[in-house]
Amino acid sequence: MNHRERLSTPILIAYALPYGPIVASNMAVLIFLAPLYSTQVGLSLTQVGVILFATRIWDLVTDFIIGLVSDRFRCRYGRRKPWILLGMPVLALAVGFLLLPPVGASAFYLAGWLVLFYVGYTLMLINHMAWGAELSVDYDERSRIQSWTHAVFIVFLILVLSIPALVERQAAASILAKTSAIGVFIVISLPLLTVVALRVAPERELPRSATIDLRAALRAIFRNPSFMRLLTVDFATAFYGGSISALYIFFLTDVVRVGQISGLALLVYFLASIVAIPLWLRLSVALQKHHALSVAVIVAGLVSLLWLLLPAQSPALTLAAMALAGLPFAAAGLLIRSMVADVVDQDQLRHGESRTSLFYAAYNLVNKAAVAMPLITLLPLLETFGFQAGGSNSERTLDLFRWVFAAPAVLAAVVVLAAMARYGLDREEQLRIRDALQANSPRAKFTESKYEY
Repeated sequence: MNHRERLSTPILIAYALPYGPIVASNMAVLIFLAPLYSTQVGLSLTQVGVILFATRIWDLVTDFIIGLVSDRFRCRYGRRKPWILLGMPVLALAVGFLLLPPVGASAFYLAGWLVLFYVGYTLMLINHMAWGAELSVDYDERSRIQSWTHAVFIVFLILVLSIPALVERQAAASILAKTSAIGVFIVISLPLLTVVALRVAPERELPRSATIDLRAALRAIFRNPSFMRLLTVDFATAFYGGSISALYIFFLTDVVRVGQISGLALLVYFLASIVAIPLWLRLSVALQKHHALSVAVIVAGLVSLLWLLLPAQSPALTLAAMALAGLPFAAAGLLIRSMVADVVDQDQLRHGESRTSLFYAAYNLVNKAAVAMPLITLLPLLETFGFQAGGSNSERTLDLFRWVFAAPAVLAAVVVLAAMARYGLDREEQLRIRDALQANSPRAKFTESKYEY
């Protein structure tokens, strides 16, 4: 069996394209929905908060349901593509109605479209992740697939964050004008890029799950030692990423007092992360994924110590520090998702079923929880230290803020190094698993493509 066959770059780009607007839609909802509906539509913050929380719980439930059902599904058009095609109009419509609300929109309007939003979002995201995991059987090619996916994600992140600034240049635009521009951009780009992916990128045929038994499937997943290590690593790195998102503006504005360059600093951060993606890809080939991941978190931990030393009112040094901090940003996401694909192979060999979507649903659940955790842990902690956003803070309070801002990266490094120290699912083990699967199953092949494995 040829494990080293590579997918062409156009196929990888085509596959990765929908991931940008999919994730951008969720980011737009998380960032803009609360201020939009509380200031422009007229709902109270309590109403918006309760609706966002309740529909987020709904999102967590749908992750596992959609993951389980899509693993069971198969038709002549593929296993993942029909679900992505089904979710695309649902997500596009929901984004349009949520970000361009009519005058007098009610709480039921917000709740109803959010429910549909998360249905479409989960249909597309979980199946897109599973599709990428199944595109290749090769250990290193899976990292290459994820590197393109992450690059597209960062490009769309930059584009979406740039839209409000562009709108503001035309006039003193309201938040409704900004969200409307973002909504139009996503509604147009999502179907276009999804169609390109469905037409160009192939899909491998795999055996479907024999039964729909959520309890048995979850028991197998959460008793998998390799996967539990990855979930631990993902929680630690996602918590670190979430802490940057939650505290970044406060750190630049109140601690180092360079809030005027916050937008530029964020752009530098993401551009550095794109530049570093080929480096992490090469390291994953040279050192193997789990060792490359360990290197990345060591770099992140060391760079985070700069936050303790960064002088106030030093824009140039702040931009340099943000560039260094951006270098390891992409590594965790692309490497962990690639490693989850290897765990799916391991599970399939043990249990005889391919449960890719369900594994990625569990991964996605932990990732969402970890990203949100700093909002309910670090922000209240800073309040206990006496921190006041935009107010007068003592030097001691600002020093404590620096430690809180730096600590998650260091803690993530400790957790990842401990979890990866004895990680056994390396390149050689994955090759053995794939050979065993190939010997026990019919020849796997791509649908709608000349490429075969």
